[in-house]
Amino acid sequence: MPNEGSLDPYVITDQLSVIRRAFGPKMSGRQILTLLARDLIVVGIFPIHIDRIARWWLISSPKDWLLAPDGSESMQNVTRGSGAE
Repeated sequence: MPNEGSLDPYVITDQLSVIRRAFGPKMSGRQILTLLARDLIVVGIFPIHIDRIARWWLISSPKDWLLAPDGSESMQNVTRGSGAE
């Protein structure tokens, strides 16, 4: 991701390649969702909400899980247990 620590907005135009880079090319959407939900709960991000719209799984929470304690954006919470480190 460009300028991972930057707060400047950017647009991801190829979402699937980003997801596959983070979680691996052979995982199903359901498997990725399960790992992500587990990791978020383990690091204290709850409640979480899971929805499915068409072929996309959506996971959300009122708590910002991309915000690191120092105020920067980080993928640490979502990659910690996924094997994508």
